[in-house]
Amino acid sequence: MTSLFFFLAVVYFLYEFTVLLKPQGEVDRLNKYSSKEYLQNKDKPKAEALNGCVFVLMHMTYLVWTFIGLAFSSQWISFLILVIVGLISGITTVTLKRFNLGNSKIRVAIKFVDAAICSAIIADIYLVHFQKISPGLVTTFLTWF
Repeated sequence: MTSLFFFLAVVYFLYEFTVLLKPQGEVDRLNKYSSKEYLQNKDKPKAEALNGCVFVLMHMTYLVWTFIGLAFSSQWISFLILVIVGLISGITTVTLKRFNLGNSKIRVAIKFVDAAICSAIIADIYLVHFQKISPGLVTTFLTWF
């Protein structure tokens, strides 16, 4: 079961890496699937509704995976950093929307930095678990402070 949990890290790494390669596409998807018009439109095609469901399901399982790792993993510091980076990204997104900067270059840059940090941390989580790299990049970095 532990190996299955950490193999999910590969899925989430690939997700974060695709966001890293095309952050504007992720910002567009977030705007599309969270808009009031999209949520209230009952006449949308089934394929589009399915894409929205898969998008939400992916993000919810990512969130649950992160909190399970935070609670039960020996690498809880890495999972805590993932949660903090996600919170910072979410808070800045809400703040930018309040100032009508939801599609700005600032939001794309924040999404790019978020994806770069998260993909590096997820890769570290995977490598520490399966390659038995001790103590790991995150722990080594934090010992400098």
